[in-house]
Amino acid sequence: MAVNQDTLWDRFLSPIIGSLIDFEKLQQFDETMNWEAECVRVAARIEHRFRNPDLIYPDYYSTQNFHGIEGGYLNGSAATTYDPITQYALPPNEAWVRQGLIDTIVGKPRRILDLGCGTGSTTLMLKQRFPDAEVIGLDLSPYMLVMADYKANKANLDIQWLHGMAEQTGLADQSFDLVTASLLFHETPPKVTQSILHESFRLLQGGGQVLILDGNQTTIREANWLTEVFEQNVSRSPHL
Repeated sequence: MAVNQDTLWDRFLSPIIGSLIDFEKLQQFDETMNWEAECVRVAARIEHRFRNPDLIYPDYYSTQNFHGIEGGYLNGSAATTYDPITQYALPPNEAWVRQGLIDTIVGKPRRILDLGCGTGSTTLMLKQRFPDAEVIGLDLSPYMLVMADYKANKANLDIQWLHGMAEQTGLADQSFDLVTASLLFHETPPKVTQSILHESFRLLQGGGQVLILDGNQTTIREANWLTEVFEQNVSRSPHL
């Protein structure tokens, strides 16, 4: 896992968390995974929507070393290390934290969109909670989507994966009962955060829900040190 040597992540946090995670095993998985072949395989299975050849990555995404990983989420290593890292970054229990979001859902949504789905942790839980719903996970990283698809297949869950931007999905108006975003907004600049919110409500049917799981925004707005830890944009929108 290549990291920026000047970040607090590399100097302090990585050695601590690294002692708890078998990075050697993850590296072996990363090296044996043919990412390009997997992208093609998944694309063929879901109508070529997995990797959008016309997608232009925005600067805030392509130039950030998210989580201290060189190349950020456009690096296959990010997909293999994301789950183990968030396991310790979301105390007391990652699944418990994500379940808290799902427990707030009212009714039984028929179509669900999980924006910035990453490796699909929340997306899989949504499908498990609502097995009859059509569940779609959207993310900018093809590598994260490959990992999400791998996890869904292993869990025998039928989930659609889309390669695209949360702020401009290209999906139809009022086409979802539920739109979720887990651990997304702390990684997007304020203007992008607001664009994602506008897009979420554009996609929502009347009576539907938009649910967001992220850090305490009041605290995050004051936590400039977070940008030093993970070298990523911390949203400071006053409207969150």
